[in-house]
Amino acid sequence: MIPKIYLTCDHAGFELKNKLIKEMSEVNFVDLSPQYDGDDDYPVFASELATRLKPQPESFAIAICGTGQGIAMALNRFAHVRAGIGYDPEIVKLIRLHNQANVLCLPAVFLTVEKAVELVNIFLSTKPDSSERHQRRINMFS
Repeated sequence: MIPKIYLTCDHAGFELKNKLIKEMSEVNFVDLSPQYDGDDDYPVFASELATRLKPQPESFAIAICGTGQGIAMALNRFAHVRAGIGYDPEIVKLIRLHNQANVLCLPAVFLTVEKAVELVNIFLSTKPDSSERHQRRINMFS
């Protein structure tokens, strides 16, 4: 069974989000922002995503805004969310491996669809390192 991957964005990420859905048709995306609204607010999308995301290791999401930073900041206000900005393959791998990120935030203004697909694939295929030192740090979040 392919797990559901929640996908959300604001107006700045709308085009990239739609391209990801098209390019990655094998992924079971749940689109939480299907309508374009040029006057929307990313904290609203972050809040809806956080309520859907379960505090379980196999619950993942992709969130997209212009820089990735705004939506990451909004998402990290929720205790069960560990959102990291991904713009480089090594960064994406490390936020999963060391930080056990469950949300990948993409900076739509700075990525091509090809790069975004690469980053999402890395995020979804990287297993967290649950060794003592990384788990100890994750536990400190709460």
